[in-house]
Amino acid sequence: MRSRSGGQLLTLLREVELLERRETGAARWLADPLAFYRAGGSAFVPDGESPCHDLVALMAAVHPHLVRGPVLPVAVQTGPGPAWGMTVADRRGLVRSIVPNDLADQPTPAGYADVRVGLEVDCAFFRKELRRMFSA
Repeated sequence: MRSRSGGQLLTLLREVELLERRETGAARWLADPLAFYRAGGSAFVPDGESPCHDLVALMAAVHPHLVRGPVLPVAVQTGPGPAWGMTVADRRGLVRSIVPNDLADQPTPAGYADVRVGLEVDCAFFRKELRRMFSA
């Protein structure tokens, strides 16, 4: 488990408290799904915290500056197999841009679309926006 500073823990507790008051439409809509995530835990966040990947994606549609990252060819695997339902990003272009002469030029497979992949998130803005959305 990652350690958190006292300030980070208080901020998290304040956000959960605001959410659970259900004073706004956003808080009422998100309280149960985020409670489920907190109760179920995750391999990616400490106990009691909520994975917010879906919420980050939704918020990034409204606030594009929230995420930063490269534009990559992306597809969703819809056919049968071990990757069924997974989002697949073709990162070969990133590697080619770093070491262009050492790799064969491989075309991007059919069925992919160029999508900005958020590899960095402005967490301070995200959390500030959550507190705004949850406060009456």
